Amino acid sequence: MNKDDFEWWTNFRESKHAYLVHDEYLKVCEIYARTFDRKLQYFCKGCGGQFQKYIDEINVEYQKIIE
Repeated sequence: MNKDDFEWWTNFRESKHAYLVHDEYLKVCEIYARTFDRKLQYFCKGCGGQFQKYIDEINVEYQKIIE
């Protein structure tokens, strides 16, 4: 997770809306790929389980940085 990703993720975690906008969806996928050195892959927005897994795994890495 680079500095820009960290700052974006901090703001993202503080947001209170219930749904992601398209740009947020794209950014989460991009941050995941960079953080875990994986091929960039955009899942369908209806694939909630896989997408939530991305968010959960990024949150774990984020927590490691702030602790």
